[in-house]
Amino acid sequence: MKTIDSLIETKEAFDKKMASQLRDYVKTNKENWQKIPYLALQADGRNGFNSRLSTAYEYGLWKIDSSTYVDLQDAEIVDIFCTNYIQSLKSGKFKLASEKMVSSIVGDNGLYLFDVNRIISSLEKEAQGEDRQGNIPKGFETKAEWRKSYLHLGLEKDKYTRMILSKSMNAGYDIL
Repeated sequence: MKTIDSLIETKEAFDKKMASQLRDYVKTNKENWQKIPYLALQADGRNGFNSRLSTAYEYGLWKIDSSTYVDLQDAEIVDIFCTNYIQSLKSGKFKLASEKMVSSIVGDNGLYLFDVNRIISSLEKEAQGEDRQGNIPKGFETKAEWRKSYLHLGLEKDKYTRMILSKSMNAGYDIL
């Protein structure tokens, strides 16, 4: 006869297995995840500015939910708020998201949030769009000029390397 304890054990085993398989999927697609920061920069500003996109090219993180992100440099599922966020940005080291956190995202079609090929396709399509008039960041003549100013952040078309940050750039941090 089944007990509630045995069902809980079954669910915990399932969560552990699902988290492990999703981590493997993310890790084996590292080359694709590393394309996202550059594509996000090319897409941002075309239909307004988007914090998910700027987080990708400024910090190398792709937002999955409120505190769960994919680290685009290392292709890891991380929880950015479980440690000192600023220290994590400075060091480029983030704590892996817990199995429970990962499995809770997976429910209700959450796997699609990790579909890197769909994300890339969407960003490529958006990057091909025309720049909407207006909203040119202060200090720049065009959005193209603004985009070029971000290329010093380690953005390459097919590879991403996070730059270590220090006080003063963007939200108070700059590259060391």
